[in-house]
Amino acid sequence: MAAEGDVRRYARHAFGLASLLMRHFSCRVGDMNYQLVASQAEFEAALPQIEATNPLAVDMEMENNFHHYGLHLALVQIATPTNAVFLIDPLALSDLKSLGRLLTDGRHELIMHNADFDRRTCFQLHGWILEKTFDTQIAAMFCGFKQPGLANLLAELFGLKIDKRYQKQDWLKRPLTKPALEYAARDVNMLHSVRDILTARLIELGRLEWAQEEFARAEKKLTADVPVPGYCRIKHSSGLSPRQLAVLKALADYRETTARHFDLPPQFIIRDALLIELARCPPLDEKKIKSIRGFHPALYRKDGLDGLIQAVHTGLTAPEQIHPARRPKHILHSPVPGWDRRLKDMRQWRLEKAQKLNLEQHIVLDAEVLEWCARNPGRHFPPFIDEQIRNWQRSFLLPEFLNLFAVS
Repeated sequence: MAAEGDVRRYARHAFGLASLLMRHFSCRVGDMNYQLVASQAEFEAALPQIEATNPLAVDMEMENNFHHYGLHLALVQIATPTNAVFLIDPLALSDLKSLGRLLTDGRHELIMHNADFDRRTCFQLHGWILEKTFDTQIAAMFCGFKQPGLANLLAELFGLKIDKRYQKQDWLKRPLTKPALEYAARDVNMLHSVRDILTARLIELGRLEWAQEEFARAEKKLTADVPVPGYCRIKHSSGLSPRQLAVLKALADYRETTARHFDLPPQFIIRDALLIELARCPPLDEKKIKSIRGFHPALYRKDGLDGLIQAVHTGLTAPEQIHPARRPKHILHSPVPGWDRRLKDMRQWRLEKAQKLNLEQHIVLDAEVLEWCARNPGRHFPPFIDEQIRNWQRSFLLPEFLNLFAVS
């Protein structure tokens, strides 16, 4: 197994490998051929050309409570290995079934970057389960990149800079401008070259199977995770009492209803921080509400005031809520004496391994695994710990780890 140096040495290697692919890269940048697919007929005409190639690079532009209310799939970008890019407008399609089949039939490897959000959005909105993904962000992490975002990869590998203006683009607005379309097309088109370089590097390091195992785990995690309610994802919500959390839930529900009505992001109706303040000290009358600054103007009108007061009363009389963060995740044995010293030694071992392998520490072994092992020397792993250990960790790292720390 090859040991790693620092990121600079890797970057030099990556640039060397990139030069071998420069002809292919220049083609992808200079002669990119993109097509806006803005009708059902255009999509059906393009589908055979897309289906005939493999792998497919896929990217998506979303609207997620930034300009409008709710989560929306606004644009799907697909690039083929033959340098053709299709920008598919799902808002213009009368039927998304064919697009869903293309992305979920398992016949194509899908090259994506940081696929988690796109994967969850597709599942939440349409029930699509994207499989056979090659996630270039995960691959970059196993190659030793400490900043594995796409902008950083394109800058380090090819000297390209992403125009960040379009990260705040209203992708639901039509028509889409030519510069916005070019931005969407270029990024997805470059994923083929990024994948080629990262795959070569993973093979050289003997880590391709490590990355592939992580791809598969990320896909399975989609349907295994129990979703956390939106109001419990609000910052500082875990610090509320059960009654206050019930008030927060009712206020958040009212905010969602109002935001949907005005087609505005919920934060435009009541900011998260203000919502937490209201849950801690609920206003019970119009005078109190009118004295609070920061609401959307509609909430100061009669209907808004009545709705807000009703939400507070609903929260004060509804069943109390327990925040997921406060629920005991697992029953732990009483820790053995000296467990904190053992944990410190384990963390030091993990740090040294991470530096030697040029990996982030959490990739070497999860923090929860370390803590459990520190508290429970010599005991068999329970299922919730066992499932966090990767196959490559079992063969490459775990024997040494257990040999050093199995005995107190």
